[in-house]
Amino acid sequence: MTFGFCLGQLILQKRKALGLTQIQLSEDAYLSPNFTRRISELENGLTKNPHPKTIDPLINTLGITEEEIENCAKTAPARDARILDEAYKEAEKLLAKLTQKFDMDFPEASYEELELFLKEKAEEWKSLKKRITEIQAPIEKITEFKEQAILALDNADFDQVDEFLMQAEEMQLIKHTLSEIRKQAEIRVTRADVKLIQSKLSDAAELYLSAAEFFKPFSEKEMIAHLSKSAGRVYEITRRSYDNYYPVAEELLKRAFELDIAKEDNEELASLHYKSALIYRNKALALENPDREEARAIALQHCRSSVKLFGISNSFESFTARICFSNCLLDESNEKNDKVAINQAIDILKSLKQEMELLTDYDFLLAHVCNNLGAALSSQRRIEGTEDTQEDLEYLLKIFSNAVEVSTRTYDLENFSAANINLAIHSTALADLIEDEPRKALFLRLRAISGFMTAIETYPEHLFPDQFAEASFLLARVLLTIARASEIFMQEVYMARALNHLKASEQIYSFERNATRWLEIQLMAGMVFMYHSNIDEEAELHDLQEAKLIYEQIKQKFTENLNSENLNECNERLNIINDRLDELGMSDARPE
Repeated sequence: MTFGFCLGQLILQKRKALGLTQIQLSEDAYLSPNFTRRISELENGLTKNPHPKTIDPLINTLGITEEEIENCAKTAPARDARILDEAYKEAEKLLAKLTQKFDMDFPEASYEELELFLKEKAEEWKSLKKRITEIQAPIEKITEFKEQAILALDNADFDQVDEFLMQAEEMQLIKHTLSEIRKQAEIRVTRADVKLIQSKLSDAAELYLSAAEFFKPFSEKEMIAHLSKSAGRVYEITRRSYDNYYPVAEELLKRAFELDIAKEDNEELASLHYKSALIYRNKALALENPDREEARAIALQHCRSSVKLFGISNSFESFTARICFSNCLLDESNEKNDKVAINQAIDILKSLKQEMELLTDYDFLLAHVCNNLGAALSSQRRIEGTEDTQEDLEYLLKIFSNAVEVSTRTYDLENFSAANINLAIHSTALADLIEDEPRKALFLRLRAISGFMTAIETYPEHLFPDQFAEASFLLARVLLTIARASEIFMQEVYMARALNHLKASEQIYSFERNATRWLEIQLMAGMVFMYHSNIDEEAELHDLQEAKLIYEQIKQKFTENLNSENLNECNERLNIINDRLDELGMSDARPE
């Protein structure tokens, strides 16, 4: 028996004793009916070890005492909640605000998902606290010049003695000063991190820049390293969040380019171009034209400069610069249907694959290359207007399977997830192509489901929202396809799963955030209800009404922007629905 099961039973008893439904308890505890699912999961023992503070509103509403909670804890195995206990003890207000934000963003998430999110944030809090309390570094001892001075003294070369001691004195002063500056700069950077979390971008940029400026009188090399490191941190934070912090990273690298060392040291300059390319490329993915096209052009320019400066070699820097270049070319070709760009990207990736397969130290990059090569070959056929053949798709599956294998070997979760998504997408495409081989097509679709589910597990919603949403959407599509080909008793199961994943995707792909994908989600959801209305007579009226509301909502949202094809699709489906409602004598009915 788990702590969660025991506590869930206690909540159930208290709720029934008060004569409350789960909806009423949700409204009393959370001032919203949206938390009914969490209450149900608790009462049914599906939440194994909830932290008492996480469900504090329920405990307070039902009047559960500390003694009752302790009795539950005594009947269940001990819970490892030290990090949350510590965070709730010292930073309860912070966790309360994080919980409130999580509940607003993901109202249908389970208690276990909430607790996982809070544990991760508690770890970040602990790490940040440690950084603030331990901002210091040991001072290195300088001995080289002292030893040379002793040697010069032994040789009675007093001028050299003075020269070496003077250099030692100067370096000792610089080292001592730099040590203190590093401490000061780290405090300033921590302040900048806080401003970044608050989305105060101009304040954050100013603090990051001023932290780097501390080093300018003493070491431009340290200054440029500091700017580059801060830009890299901002890039990684932005890549894994809803927010666009790329302008801050741009400002930091722009300042780095202005330094003399960047103009004199080709390796430093190449590194700055490479990092700038990464930032502008990812920034472009989140923009609309013409801003997207401008950012992509800047990324390509930085890529070319980086590759030219690093040269073609078996070095890590050369490999990563060429991978970035191929990615930018792939983006360019997909946006403009540019045959020259896609062919150039494929040539680069094929060359990289051949080079890396002969080496043993770059498997972690080989997974990137395999994923990108498969995507580039797929885009090439689309751009050239060539239809997929079974041979083409089987070759792509081999490439993506290679990416899965390599990323598994190197424990690379991000590439493992991307490779599984690509494998799932092309398994689905091959299944669509060989419908005359139903057993093989079903296997490919089931493998696709496995791939998308793997991606969802490795791209959690609160850490990788866009990747999570895309995998959920694609999974819903293949589930719907399988539902239409399944026996009646399984169709309902697959359709229900498809709707759940569409709903999860819609939480990220809102109309305001991604109107195109939102439209696709709504069209598919309407299709699910229409299909289901044909297999369940009891639900026919409800399904038709739900589908009608969806299509009417689409027309309302896209009053001016809906293209003729989508508009015709909505009107055709609405006509079909209205005809069927007329047959049922319910043309004016609306869902309750």
